[in-house]
Amino acid sequence: MIRTDPGRDPAATGAQAVLLSMGTDLEPLTQLESALVLRAGPASRSRLQALEDLPIGGAVVLPGTELALELIIHVVIRSLEVGVSEASLERAFLHGLQRAADWGVETLAVPPLGVGAGNLEAEASARAMLGALRRHRLESLLPRTLVILGVDAYQEGVFQRAARAFDPKVTSPETSGGA
Repeated sequence: MIRTDPGRDPAATGAQAVLLSMGTDLEPLTQLESALVLRAGPASRSRLQALEDLPIGGAVVLPGTELALELIIHVVIRSLEVGVSEASLERAFLHGLQRAADWGVETLAVPPLGVGAGNLEAEASARAMLGALRRHRLESLLPRTLVILGVDAYQEGVFQRAARAFDPKVTSPETSGGA
């Protein structure tokens, strides 16, 4: 099942893990992702900073620490030299979904990846993310629920339309009783 949620707290969605994008320099790419990395606490940030640079498409799993989540999955979708593309986003998200399945994650929260100034439009992000999910479903049913987190009204509409083509059980807080 795919849900959209305008909230910014992945724990409030019932998620066990959150998936966040970053660059090869291991820096978060959006304000929401930066805020979540900060909220994860100093131990989580130290573990992330201790990693070597990861290639585009790479994924790493860290404890959720102060976010009240089991895990934070970080995926690399761009470098300083190479911007975000649908292909890099799809590859990285697929690897992130695989890591979530490896860890037995049932519910995964993820903001729209790669959107914003100088990045992809929401429609391209939705295509890439759902393309990765479609490929992932050939191998695993985990995570069973994907919560698209922190969407504004426009992004929510884009992701709901794209997701309905993938999964007719798509819900939003309004249609699912608030979460």
